Amino acid sequence: MGRMVRLLLASISLLPTALVGQNKASVTADSSPATSTPSDHTPIQQLRELHDRAYAALRAEQERSKQPLCPKALSTVDMNQCSVQEFNSTERNYQVEIVALNALVGGPRDLTRGSVAATPLDDAEATWHNYREQACNAFAGPQKNAGTSRSYLYETCLITLTRSHMNALGDLYAEVGMH
Repeated sequence: MGRMVRLLLASISLLPTALVGQNKASVTADSSPATSTPSDHTPIQQLRELHDRAYAALRAEQERSKQPLCPKALSTVDMNQCSVQEFNSTERNYQVEIVALNALVGGPRDLTRGSVAATPLDDAEATWHNYREQACNAFAGPQKNAGTSRSYLYETCLITLTRSHMNALGDLYAEVGMH
């Protein structure tokens, strides 16, 4: 679990100050910088932008989920490599969603002091990461004497649970930042 907490907190430390209204460079669903926004945005407009950012990532992942997973893979090696790449894409969308949602519910953070205090959402996400890892290890089977398909089973489990979790977060926080 320590690895997951560090990953989660590291991703939060990447939270641009734009998410808390200190710097107005936007971030798109792929987490890349976009056009600058006016510096006179009201707190309500900033909340709406964060909401929109979270839901853009969710919608992007929902669109990806409509496509077959690894349709061009012909071998187990191809399936394993492809599933890792697919999970990385899903994880990037999840990170964009969770960073935006955390900014919505966690409020501004002082990132200049070198450490980031965990919010209740951070704690919940760390617990969820631990669950996801344990559930997918159980699903894929033990690593000792594992067959060649274990990696594929593990990665597809990660994708499935992450997408499900993103949808659940989307449902839970649907109205946050919209009023």
